[in-house]
Amino acid sequence: MKRIFLAIIISILTLQIIGCGLTSKDTNPQQGEFAKLNVYVASGSGLAYSKNSGSSWEHYMKTKTNNIPDNHLNTLYIVDEKTFWIGTDKGLAVTTDNAKTWESYTINDGLGGNSIQDILLNNNILYVG
Repeated sequence: MKRIFLAIIISILTLQIIGCGLTSKDTNPQQGEFAKLNVYVASGSGLAYSKNSGSSWEHYMKTKTNNIPDNHLNTLYIVDEKTFWIGTDKGLAVTTDNAKTWESYTINDGLGGNSIQDILLNNNILYVG
């Protein structure tokens, strides 16, 4: 729950950031349980991921070799440390190996539309809107 809350807060704060990725690494992580907190940020410039509370970042963007539908991410739903869903204006995607590979879904796969604004998983049923 803390990971999801922190991801939401950071997502809101990054609306002010322009360009690819975060503009500063000044994060000053807390001691204790937050020192190893995984942080995920969905933005208009792809997905940013930190394994160490923001001290260093990895960025995932659409390339010719992955299945991320678009770099502009509307929503992010974290299932666990390796599995998360992203929603874009060009479809839905999931990774089960911490963003090494992606499986994408569009209207060609049965979605009602490609613009995904929200994701919810409840009782192993995925809801998208």
